[in-house]
Amino acid sequence: MKFAGSLHDNDRAKAVYELIGVPLDANARLKGARDAPDAIRAASHRLETFLWRDKLELSDLLYYDAGDLDGLSHLDLDTRRRRIFIGGDHSITYPLFKYYFERHALTKLIVIDAHADFRETYMGNRYSNACVMRRVAELAGFENVIEVGIRSASWDEYEFMKEVWSCHAQARSSLSLG
Repeated sequence: MKFAGSLHDNDRAKAVYELIGVPLDANARLKGARDAPDAIRAASHRLETFLWRDKLELSDLLYYDAGDLDGLSHLDLDTRRRRIFIGGDHSITYPLFKYYFERHALTKLIVIDAHADFRETYMGNRYSNACVMRRVAELAGFENVIEVGIRSASWDEYEFMKEVWSCHAQARSSLSLG
């Protein structure tokens, strides 16, 4: 099943956006996130695709549901399309970001999440859900990661982020003063 409003296979070349499912729950404590791409697609068929407030039919956005990701080797760097990854366990963010970052196709990340996910390690795993944004920031630079909607973090995350933000604020102010 494809996401509601997706272009048909023979119209894929017209796509501006490409949806890609990432069925993963390797780092999740509670399993089941791997079923999220299919659940999101199924739910999309229970919603109206016309946004009355914006007078917009979703299919007019020209998106193609490319199915589920079968390893990073199946990604391409075609910059004509913007990719929207639906998942799964959000620890997928780091390997996806790293793939595009190393190929100079992506340099910044905006994340909407309730949790900071800035721990150094969680349960012995540096790549767990609770650490994913810290790994991205270490790769891209802390100034290139913006988190929106954070409502909780561990004390260690809070102290670490406060220190990082303070250093960046001081660096910016010394540049503007000098």
